Amino acid sequence: MKNGFILICAMLALTVSAQTRMTIDELQAQWQTKNIQGPKNGGILDLVGMFNLNYPTYSGGEFLQDVSRPADQQKWIVTLDRPNGFASFAEGSDDASSESMQACVWKRSNGHKLFAIAFEQQSSQVKAFVAFYDLDPATGILKPEKSLDRLFAPNHPEGIVHITLPQHGKDMKITEYYINAMFAVTHVYPWDGMKPGHERVEIENIDKMWAEYSDQAMMDGQQPVTRYAIIDIDRDSSPELMLGSESDDYQAVFALYDGKYELIAAKDYKRSLNFYPPKAVGSAGGCGTGCFLIDWTLLENSRPKHRIANLQEYNFETDEMVDHYELDGREVVHAEEGDRLVKSFGESVDLDIPWRPLNRYNQ
Repeated sequence: MKNGFILICAMLALTVSAQTRMTIDELQAQWQTKNIQGPKNGGILDLVGMFNLNYPTYSGGEFLQDVSRPADQQKWIVTLDRPNGFASFAEGSDDASSESMQACVWKRSNGHKLFAIAFEQQSSQVKAFVAFYDLDPATGILKPEKSLDRLFAPNHPEGIVHITLPQHGKDMKITEYYINAMFAVTHVYPWDGMKPGHERVEIENIDKMWAEYSDQAMMDGQQPVTRYAIIDIDRDSSPELMLGSESDDYQAVFALYDGKYELIAAKDYKRSLNFYPPKAVGSAGGCGTGCFLIDWTLLENSRPKHRIANLQEYNFETDEMVDHYELDGREVVHAEEGDRLVKSFGESVDLDIPWRPLNRYNQ
């Protein structure tokens, strides 16, 4: 049996190597175009082999060759877990051009199976994607599940995307990692019996972030965080994070750097948010009778570089507004100096915030 298994793998690998291998960008554009005749009761190795006969790739071909070798002679990091319906290939390199592959099978509640095969290559246009196929055990036909093609879309092009198909358990995960900020957004897709289901987003420290904002915000009752957005105010290709409640009245902006987070601007029912890309973000609102407070955070390489505050108070004796500026907590003696600094930000811009829900099940 073992010799037969190795022979099958070797034949598949030779067939694949004789064909022109596709890039994962080419594969992503073509995987939905045809059905694949697969084995009726085949395991994960058979499914990967049949897929590669139709769509030969570097990672698929290398996996088939390497998995046929004794473990002590394998060149790459390969996994073949037949009982759990899982297979994977990786070169073990941090090079952006390295290509990896994962594959798994779920049992569907209608008696069919769902076969998924995922590819990653950070230097490619697509970076990472998953192809899904319904497997009819009566015919052995693998039919593309086109409805799952847009299951995931990255928040920002600078993120490193990593797909985790389940070897144990049933949930699929996709992680976006922003290396300069040392920050990750994890998208969890719980299995619903037929497919990876409604997305749930996990962000480390999100509860602490929202609690920090809530402690200083002017809120009307409890306002739980329900959505998030990845933005890039200073346009340095490293993100800032926005959190928001269901109501547009409550929003917070956080700087992200070196694995840390810092609240830099906020909106509540008394304050508004103002954006000055690529330099600053600010909050503005009333602070009492005849009082208006504006504060700005100047960003540089995603880090808060300076904080400027402008307190405008109405002088009832002179019937005029008086400006008081602070720079990083120190009084700016001459208001004209503060005016010049603020004018250097330019005019505020209305950003189209790309809000996404934290839990699509509730949408």
